[in-house]
Amino acid sequence: MVTYLEMRHAAPARPIPDAANWDVRETRLEAEAYRALFKRIGEDWLWCSRLTLSDDALTAVLAAPERVFLVLKRAGAEAGLDAAQGLLELDRQGPTCEVAYFGVTPEAVASTAARHLMNAGIARAFGLTPAIDRLFLHTCTFDHPRALAFYERSGFDVTHQEVEVMPDPRLSGLLRVDAAPHVPRAAGSSGA
Repeated sequence: MVTYLEMRHAAPARPIPDAANWDVRETRLEAEAYRALFKRIGEDWLWCSRLTLSDDALTAVLAAPERVFLVLKRAGAEAGLDAAQGLLELDRQGPTCEVAYFGVTPEAVASTAARHLMNAGIARAFGLTPAIDRLFLHTCTFDHPRALAFYERSGFDVTHQEVEVMPDPRLSGLLRVDAAPHVPRAAGSSGA
């Protein structure tokens, strides 16, 4: 089940007790580094769409002027994406903007990393010129079990839900066979 959410005006930033521990930077990413971060964050949530793109296709997505990439690191972390602990990707679509991807690494889950990154993403989206009138995103039952509640606490409102079907990326070898253990594989599949 996919749940769609939107925000019509920038929600107030949620308080972060350890805000000084995090650093968010807007950056342009190379395909190889992006794929590695995308997989580190999303493999256990079955993120796979960007992993199917050729280098040229992914490079075109990453270079598109309507895309904004925010990367989260611990304050003082070394340069490079190896130290990144979060990614928020915005995709401007005329007067609206989509949070195309949002997530933190497994080691940053249950910290204030996601809240810090989302605060920065909302501020950046509603700071775009010309101004947007809607920020939207979607989440699904494969995502972190607290994702929907997190988005609602961040100021997003549910607009609708839909059923979406996709091939299991673990069965094709796109992701590890043991990724996303909370999502059952098709009956009779060994994943080999």
